[in-house]
Amino acid sequence: EWLRPPSPGVYFDVDNVGRSLTMADLDRDGRLDFAVTHLDRPAALLLNESTSTPTTFLQLELIGTQSQREAIGARVTVRAGDQRWVVPLSVGDGFYGTNERLVHLGLGNVSTIDSIEISWPSGQREAYRDLKSGQRYRAIETVGIEEVDVRMVCG
Repeated sequence: EWLRPPSPGVYFDVDNVGRSLTMADLDRDGRLDFAVTHLDRPAALLLNESTSTPTTFLQLELIGTQSQREAIGARVTVRAGDQRWVVPLSVGDGFYGTNERLVHLGLGNVSTIDSIEISWPSGQREAYRDLKSGQRYRAIETVGIEEVDVRMVCG
């Protein structure tokens, strides 16, 4: 007999014929959520309410001023201790869907980010030091970086 883990929710207890999958942190809790469209029924909104061991994250919104506003093609390098993550901001996420334009990184147990370096499509390079994990930041090319107050978004 096969071992079957507990279901992550009723949505996953039935077969689904999906057409698109869009990822966003809809409730701004650091866990990525999904919207799914289907062939044969209305769209589904799947909020990630996992209760597994919490890990830290970093979310970074990029806004270009010298580059195009969406900053497509920017490259973000994050360093914490001896760890390094390199993430491009890309477009064309999937069929009939576009993910939230956001750099999202799971950081494990990292509490302090030593540095974030942004290589903008314009060629501009910017670096920020000693930031907290578990936060969403907004970086505006040639202007700076700020923590985003999620209460303003969530109510």
